[in-house]
Amino acid sequence: MIDFVKVFFTRKHEIDKYIKSKGHKCTYLGGREVYKLQLYNLELVSTATSAYMHGSLHSFCNAIKGDGLRAMNWNDFSYDELLSCLDILQNELDYDLTYTKLTVVEFGFNIELNMNATDFIDKHVFMYKYKSPCYNPKNRTDMKMQKYEYEDYTIKVYDKAKHFKLSRSLLRYEVLNKTDELGKSGVVALNDLRRATSIDALYKSCMIKYENLMVIDSYNGYRGMPKAKRDLLTKYTHPQFWESLKEGEPYDKRKHKLVFNKIVEDYKLHSAKDYLRELIYKKYNILITKFR
Repeated sequence: MIDFVKVFFTRKHEIDKYIKSKGHKCTYLGGREVYKLQLYNLELVSTATSAYMHGSLHSFCNAIKGDGLRAMNWNDFSYDELLSCLDILQNELDYDLTYTKLTVVEFGFNIELNMNATDFIDKHVFMYKYKSPCYNPKNRTDMKMQKYEYEDYTIKVYDKAKHFKLSRSLLRYEVLNKTDELGKSGVVALNDLRRATSIDALYKSCMIKYENLMVIDSYNGYRGMPKAKRDLLTKYTHPQFWESLKEGEPYDKRKHKLVFNKIVEDYKLHSAKDYLRELIYKKYNILITKFR
C-alpha cells in the first residue's frame, strides 16, 4: 500500500543533530552547505532552510529485515509492517513523527494477474478521464507503463514483473498523492499514517480514481455486436476523438460518454475492470485485516 513518501521535519534542529552525528555527506547548493545522509534506501537532507526525507517506506521495511541497500518493493507491504516501520524510524531518528509534514505519499497495490500484465495493459487500459497517458513508452523492452499526471496527483499502471524481471505476472496500480490531495484524506503528518481511518481514506480516494480509468474488454471479433457499434467503440477508445470535442459544446462530450457507457454495459465489456477491481479489493483487505 504505502510506498514512496516525501516528508519535511518541522523541528529541523533535531534532524540536523541526527544527521551530523552520523557519517553524513556535505555538498554545496548556491554556495550553501547541504547535508545528506543515507538511511538504507531513505535519504535525509538538511539545507539552510529545511530538513526532509524521501524514499520508499516499503523498501525501507524490506531493507531493515535483511535485504540491505538492494531492497525491493514488489512484495506485499501490510499495515502491520508499516506500523513497525514507523516505530523503527522514530526510534532511530529519536524524533516524534507528529512534527512532520507530508508532501508526497504513494499508495498502491502489486496485483498478480491470470495473464501477462503488459498484455492486460495493452488490451484493456486505454485512458484516464478520457485523456491519453502523458508517459507511455512503446519501444521499451524493460518497461510497460501508463502514467497520468495532474497537479495534485499522479496515476501509474505498469508491469512490475517486467520492471524487476520477475517470472510471474505482476501489475502495479498506484496513486502518488501530493499535499492538497493528502489533505482531503486527512493525512498531514507521517504519524497520520498510523490511523486506520487515514488508510481507508487513501484507499477510497485511490478507488475513486480507478473508476475514471477506461478499462474495457476486447471487442474486435465480437460477433454479437453490430459493426456500427464496434466502429463507435474504436472511435471512443482513441483519445484524439475526445480531444477533438474540446472545441464543441459540453453537451456533446456528455452525450458521447453516455453512448460509450451504454455500449460497454449492453455488451458486458466491463469484466476486465471488474476483475482488477475485485483483486485490488481483496488485496487491500488482506493487507489491512490484521491491523483491525
